[in-house]
Amino acid sequence: MLSKKIITVIITAVLALAVGIGGTVIFFNATDDGDKNDRDTENTTSAEGGNADINDIIPGLLPDDTDSEETTAPANESTPLEEAILGSWRDSADMSGYDFYEGGKFDWTYVNLTIGGKTINGKTSGAYTLEGDTLTLTYSIVTASITDVYTVSIVNNKLTIKNKENGNTFSYTRVVTAPSPEDEVYADPQLAGKWLDSNQAYGYEFKANGVVDIYLFVGSVEGYYTVDGDTVTIAYSLYGPEIGGTYTYAVKDNILTLTSSEGNVSTYIKQ
Repeated sequence: MLSKKIITVIITAVLALAVGIGGTVIFFNATDDGDKNDRDTENTTSAEGGNADINDIIPGLLPDDTDSEETTAPANESTPLEEAILGSWRDSADMSGYDFYEGGKFDWTYVNLTIGGKTINGKTSGAYTLEGDTLTLTYSIVTASITDVYTVSIVNNKLTIKNKENGNTFSYTRVVTAPSPEDEVYADPQLAGKWLDSNQAYGYEFKANGVVDIYLFVGSVEGYYTVDGDTVTIAYSLYGPEIGGTYTYAVKDNILTLTSSEGNVSTYIKQ
């Protein structure tokens, strides 16, 4: 873009040529003071008297000071939905929500879920797909196999899903920070991990900070456990009331043996 000074010189030359034609003499004095690009109009006069600005004579011919620097709008750095959905999301009570993983797997922690007239709390895993803004979740709870289809959007770390069948809408907030390893405490490191029976149908997954997943043939529910010496107490909710029990346990050669207070013995294999 031509500078003001160059444009002013050109215009002045043109107007000087016009003196012999129209008889009107107009004098301009333009200066360029570094980055300011200020225009000195104190000595700019017309033949009829008074001050004149070059843009008053020919509006818009010189670039305006405020437009002399070009600005670039920030680029749109929107994250693809397939990437944005990855991570942990929880409701406003920080009780229920989803964990989406690469490879189309997810965990769903649910609270006060009603199935068949019963209210249950727990956790299940499943598979998900994304096509455009359509999120399809396939999972099992107890013995029920379920597929839910949602319209999904993510704005400012807020995940909103709307069920396409019944219109129910749910919102979740991204969990920005995950517990650091030093915050993970196991009552007994021997119990840590996943244990299943020989049929791979029933078992337990003892996690940090007293959390345990109980596997019940199809799906799982989340519960809590405490350790006192060689006994472990497990509690969880399934179809309403809290259930569980206290067991004597022993770990040997990747085999977990639980003995109930009634003397029933169950064994589980480390996965």
